[in-house]
Amino acid sequence: GSTVDVYDSTIAETGTATDCNASAFAIGEGATLTVHNGTYSGEYGAFVCSSGGTIEILDGSVTGRRYAIESDARAGGNEDNSIADSLIKVSGGTIDGQLHEEIQIYNNATLTYANKMQISGGTFLNYSATGPTADNAGYEISGGLFDHQVLAAHCATGYVPTTTADANGMYTVTSQYDAHIVRNGTIVERGTLAAMAAAVQSGDTVQLLRDVANAGAVMFAAPATLEPYPSSSRFAISGKSSITVNPAGGTVKNVEFTNLGAARNEIENAISANGLTGALTVEGCTFGDNGYAKRDVFVAPAAGATVTVVGNSFVGLGEQVQVLVQPAEGATVDYTTTVTNNVFSKNAQANAPPRAFAVVGAANAGQLALTGNVIDNELIFGAAANAVLLMTYEWGYTYGPPMAVAPIPQVRAVL
Repeated sequence: GSTVDVYDSTIAETGTATDCNASAFAIGEGATLTVHNGTYSGEYGAFVCSSGGTIEILDGSVTGRRYAIESDARAGGNEDNSIADSLIKVSGGTIDGQLHEEIQIYNNATLTYANKMQISGGTFLNYSATGPTADNAGYEISGGLFDHQVLAAHCATGYVPTTTADANGMYTVTSQYDAHIVRNGTIVERGTLAAMAAAVQSGDTVQLLRDVANAGAVMFAAPATLEPYPSSSRFAISGKSSITVNPAGGTVKNVEFTNLGAARNEIENAISANGLTGALTVEGCTFGDNGYAKRDVFVAPAAGATVTVVGNSFVGLGEQVQVLVQPAEGATVDYTTTVTNNVFSKNAQANAPPRAFAVVGAANAGQLALTGNVIDNELIFGAAANAVLLMTYEWGYTYGPPMAVAPIPQVRAVL
């Protein structure tokens, strides 16, 4: 039942036993090992050698002279039926099994064992073209790069192998669906992005599984999170597509919005929340070349709403407001807004710069946090403004050297 996290280590097991005794890692009953980074090698790289063991590889290099990763529950196998319900998860790193395949699971057909290997990322340098001799039912591959075409039997539900290698000679898998819904840690439904948004329940997560074009009006039926899967992916929403967050709130993070619409103002907003009463967070997203959308993010808050726009990149193509928070019909409303640590800029081909952001109709200025943003000067000092009022002070101060409070040459140098 112990939990071990490994960072920045180097382990080289030189033994030649054909079981877990010659592994860089051997995981006992109910134990969990998470490899964050480092370099590990052995006759076996990582071996689950007791029931309920879990190995998770996030990054690093794992090499096995026989197999890189193995879980064995065969009759007469290395551990002779002793491994049940083990889990091996790989989301990153480099995996190399030098003599045989990198990955191997054995599930005894006569026993109710459910050993699994879930692969959502990582690079596999010796994936077998014919596949392991083990039970195919244990594999769930939903991502990663492989030096041979992935077997269809190894793909996770809803995924199929690519049949053409990329420029580096690597293969992967691709989703047959736009997205799926995760509820209480379990995938409950798969389908189009619009259908998944319409089917969510409060607290669900809709995970994008691929780039989505022309999704139409995607309207969330309940407060939920929209994010890519796996988390390291950067899937894009493009074309005639828009996301409407439920008025009770929601989160959109790490999604790209690009080339929305095909005609001026065909898309009102990339992301909108009308009559927001709860909390909306837009985080880590990229908005690029959406010149046919009026706004990238539009929120019409009601009393008590909370709006957080943080860590995004906005590249404007037209004259739209990239972020607009404005109560309905110009009302003054008590709401909280944080627009911070974003980057606002314009596409080099834009005829006129966009306006970065506008927050209006707030009853309490103390509930506004508009700091830490990086804004292309032309968005402020170029065609987007007729005049600019600057506040600058304390260059010269009491008991300091003779100097103006705001010397014009220094101010000009900063600008």
